[in-house]
Amino acid sequence: MLAKNFSYSIIYKILGLLISLTLVPLLINVLGVEKYGLWVAFTSLLVWIGLFDFGLGYALKNTVSKSLANNTIEEAQLETYQVLKITFFFSFILLMLFVFLFSFIEILADNIYLSLILFIPFILMFPIKLGSPILQGARKIALESGLLFLSTLLFFIAILTVNFFELKLEIVYLAILFVASYMLSTFLIWLSAMKIVEISWIDFKYISRSKLNFFRIKMGIKFFGLQLSSLVLYSMGTIIVFAYLNAISAAHFDVINKIFLAGLGVFNIGIAVFWPEISHNFEKKDFHTILKLYFIMIGLAIIFFICSIAFSFVAPQIISLWTDSKINVSQSETIWFALLVSIQAIAYCGAVVLNSFEKITYQLFISIAATIIMPPLSICLINSNYEISSIPIAAFILTIPAALYCNIHAYKLIKQGILLNDKTNIK
Repeated sequence: MLAKNFSYSIIYKILGLLISLTLVPLLINVLGVEKYGLWVAFTSLLVWIGLFDFGLGYALKNTVSKSLANNTIEEAQLETYQVLKITFFFSFILLMLFVFLFSFIEILADNIYLSLILFIPFILMFPIKLGSPILQGARKIALESGLLFLSTLLFFIAILTVNFFELKLEIVYLAILFVASYMLSTFLIWLSAMKIVEISWIDFKYISRSKLNFFRIKMGIKFFGLQLSSLVLYSMGTIIVFAYLNAISAAHFDVINKIFLAGLGVFNIGIAVFWPEISHNFEKKDFHTILKLYFIMIGLAIIFFICSIAFSFVAPQIISLWTDSKINVSQSETIWFALLVSIQAIAYCGAVVLNSFEKITYQLFISIAATIIMPPLSICLINSNYEISSIPIAAFILTIPAALYCNIHAYKLIKQGILLNDKTNIK
């Protein structure tokens, strides 16, 4: 199952990246440069809606893994009802917030139909996005990856058809195609998830009656804090470069960053399949298998490190070719991006184990501290003439403590589990 999930998730991720790259010139051709910029601005905002489950999806993923490991589904059912209750509430709050902001945010008010078509369905579908963590927890990651890819594929086929027949497509109709493919994919994932946790549409009456488990909510909030601080830590680079250098430097930074983040994204998708496997074996107290899984992850991280460093030597030529010589960077700049994604990959290996064990408190403290230190350290390095390399250098330095803590602590917990099991078996 691990090999299947790993292979399919990597394949779907790579195909998704290739389609995303191909879509750029197709959408520019259909919309024009100005409207394409508007489209990118709007769709980038949609990502933030997913944060409003406040980490409860991560907690639910662990609960589903544990329930299935114990051959019982009741605990997963109860937590699913609880998280649905909370996400329905936040969906309503998001809807009210959207209506309130509509009058104050110029870009929304100036594009009324586009705003309504994109944001309303995403907000209303928000609760059933829980299907993804349920499938992940059930170790059905190959199925989840395939259904997520279906959305990208359908949208790509639609845009390819429009280009082939040289049709004119208004941005609002593009939004309808985008939302339709997203809704179909999300709905199919949710139907699959309902079968796993053995609930039906009629069971939704239990949502209002479900009691809140504040321990699980607290755990979800910890995951949310970790997710949010990591997002801010690794996404503030372009803004800092733009503010303290210039727009041209920001463009250079963004292009290099996108290339290396694409590689890290593929690695993270592959490693993500280990999370439910470790949760499953943790519930069964099979720490020997967990140790093997951990060493496999470390091995993959080492391979990724070698590939990243090797790629950094040819990245300047590739970037120049890709941008038609409009952006030229040096190998001394790309090497720092390679080192950053490599240390992130190594840190993630230990973090996956700790997340599966739900030992995330100290991770959270380290991540928040790094986020606070990141801006002044980056600015200090910029003032020391490290230019755009300042951002990956700062982030690399601040990721080292997390990488050390996560991996040392993860290894200790696994070894403690093995020793405890061995003693129990001897008795």
